[in-house]
Amino acid sequence: MWIALATAWVVIVVHATLLGWTARALGIRVRGVVLFVGPRLLSFRALGLPFELRAVPVGSHVLLAPDAASERPEVVNTRPDVERELDLDVRDLAWGRRAILALVPWAVIFAPSLAVLGADAFVELMRGMMQFFAGLAFWSEGPAHVSAMWALFASTTGLRIAALTVVKFVAMNLLPIPGLSGGLILPRTPTWLVVASTSVVLATAVGWVVSFVAVG
Repeated sequence: MWIALATAWVVIVVHATLLGWTARALGIRVRGVVLFVGPRLLSFRALGLPFELRAVPVGSHVLLAPDAASERPEVVNTRPDVERELDLDVRDLAWGRRAILALVPWAVIFAPSLAVLGADAFVELMRGMMQFFAGLAFWSEGPAHVSAMWALFASTTGLRIAALTVVKFVAMNLLPIPGLSGGLILPRTPTWLVVASTSVVLATAVGWVVSFVAVG
């Protein structure tokens, strides 16, 4: 379990960093790479990017900026009202650039798991996409999936556990849902749909947590 949890945190940090690098390679200004959520703990520059570390180790996002002024390292600390003025809406980018931002970082992350799992990585990728929404039915479907995961973790190596965790993360984030990376390949969607789909994703995540607690 701890291997899967540690792997998840590593994936969050690595994906955010790769997304920042990919954006810069596309000529997009990166205003900040925000690791986790909640109150800000500290801001720093590393690997050519401005980072912001927050208190709750869940999720990450990258702030993109439309102008050169936002390249200043201190901009990452601006007030929320100023941040909104400086943020670039990724949905305004051309489809090809959105597709690159959506797919390239996850492809890089997926590659080591492919080396570990071989063709099974693709099987687990498809299975992960289908299993994702089982979290919404945590009272019925969730516990069965969690029990299967625990049984798998108990019968395999730490390296395979880490690889499987990575594949599940990739599967979830590549789903063509507004608010996830896979949603960037869709046509521009109304803000209300992004908010609604994000709420579904959060509900699914909560369902998986409930399932793990129930089975544990």
